[in-house]
Amino acid sequence: MPVLVPGLTGTLINTITVVIGSLVGLFIGHRLSAHMQKTVLHGLGLVTLAVAMSNALMTRNILVPLFAVAGGAILPLATSITRPSIDRSRSCSAGGRSTCLLYTS
Repeated sequence: MPVLVPGLTGTLINTITVVIGSLVGLFIGHRLSAHMQKTVLHGLGLVTLAVAMSNALMTRNILVPLFAVAGGAILPLATSITRPSIDRSRSCSAGGRSTCLLYTS
């Protein structure tokens, strides 16, 4: 596969698969039961965890993935990227307080 920028092939493949997976989820996700959606999500999470563990074990310095995970957890909190905001556009009385919180990213 010819690529204009060397080393970009993996990024392009990842981007394409994420877009395809998102489109598949949008078009057939509503046809799956809530239990099936949860099961698929857990399966994808386990695969992601396995890939992450494999990559972490291949590194010569385990501190790199450690700081990457810690930074990925701390940075959004420190910059208030994930602060909750209240959705005032709909009534909150039917679903309780949790239905009114939207987490922005």
